[in-house]
Amino acid sequence: MLMESTSTTPPAGAEEAGRLPTFLVIGAPKAGTTAAYRYLGEHPEIGVSSRKEIRYFGNDDGKTSRKANNLEEYRRHFQPVRGEKAWGEASPQYLHWSADAAEQMRAALPEVKLLAFLRDPADRAYSQYTFFYRSSIKDLDRASIREMHQQGVDDLSGPAGFSKAIRALPQPIPACGPFPEEVSRLGLRESFYSQDLENYLRHFDRKQIRVYRYDDLTADPVGTMQDVYGFLGVDPSFTPETGKKYNETRVPRSRRLDEWLHETQRLNKFTGVLPGRPRRAVERRVRRLTTKVAYEPLDPADRRVLIDIFREDIHRSGELLGMDLGSWLTVKQ
Repeated sequence: MLMESTSTTPPAGAEEAGRLPTFLVIGAPKAGTTAAYRYLGEHPEIGVSSRKEIRYFGNDDGKTSRKANNLEEYRRHFQPVRGEKAWGEASPQYLHWSADAAEQMRAALPEVKLLAFLRDPADRAYSQYTFFYRSSIKDLDRASIREMHQQGVDDLSGPAGFSKAIRALPQPIPACGPFPEEVSRLGLRESFYSQDLENYLRHFDRKQIRVYRYDDLTADPVGTMQDVYGFLGVDPSFTPETGKKYNETRVPRSRRLDEWLHETQRLNKFTGVLPGRPRRAVERRVRRLTTKVAYEPLDPADRRVLIDIFREDIHRSGELLGMDLGSWLTVKQ
């Protein structure tokens, strides 16, 4: 973890402005932000937005759906509840949208507290890749598929495709960018932390930022969250319910069935006639029935390739945070 803070005062004028958040979970994707969001919401003195990932701050050129398009809409996600001392939301995209998000947050929420959860870059990238392509590579446009095929990557959906794809990346990739488009397509961009951390440290006092390792959250979720609670100025002795796993990466039980449901848009055509909540419930149920929580672990040889890709950034991130990130440079067997 990083950086102590003794301030428990909400942002000046937050209530008068219509309930702006006092804290934000800014990232990283596939690094425990869903679990942290749930554990935060369990605390009786903390309020969280009704939906995760509002994605109000930052700019991605309109590629991502947002739950608020202006400050007034954003405020509506934080309805007052008696007894709350802190309230906020979790949008893991905020970390890699830092070029715009950090400055926008500073202007709107100058006293906000920021939480970041960082995962071993290789594990995080592989998890996100699996997440991207678990549904018949439906998140990859056809032009991108053709380009990757030209590089010799025939199967983009599994470990073999990932292994070929990371070896086809142009080298070296500088930690501070610019990043080749292929880096984003494969889910690697969000594992380069140092430049984004620098952007936030440029706009916010270090006392407003707390960084945790994903491994700490999974190994000791209660202790980690109690530290988070203390940072946010609420009762640090509260014990969250940590038995449930959140947002686990799932893979199709049958590739053919998955393609039939998604590439032909059959599932969307069926659920599209339903209102929001029932539609999401049906989609979750279908996903549970047609997928499983299992995917092949990252191959040690692939980990070596990724360590070389991320090595400079790991060193820079460790220096910025004053944290020992040496375990991220180790090939796990």
